[in-house]
Amino acid sequence: MTKNLSTHITAALSGATSVLALVHPGFVVPPFVQGLAVTVPVVAAGLIEALHFVKTHSLHANLAAADHVLNQLIAESQKPADTTPSA
Repeated sequence: MTKNLSTHITAALSGATSVLALVHPGFVVPPFVQGLAVTVPVVAAGLIEALHFVKTHSLHANLAAADHVLNQLIAESQKPADTTPSA
């Protein structure tokens, strides 16, 4: 699974389309089926997103990235300020 925005947008659009199809006045669907038709895709999408998050993010990598950014900020703040007047 790659990290890109298009997969998230596609999932959101397909979910929105499914909900619109269910609430469209031309469809007559029993309430039990309506509940399943909305709940199952939402749960499946949530599980897919959780799997994606677990596969692409690790605590060790996030801590290493945060440490790197913090060290860069500290190094930048300790540099002497440039006080020469500009012409």
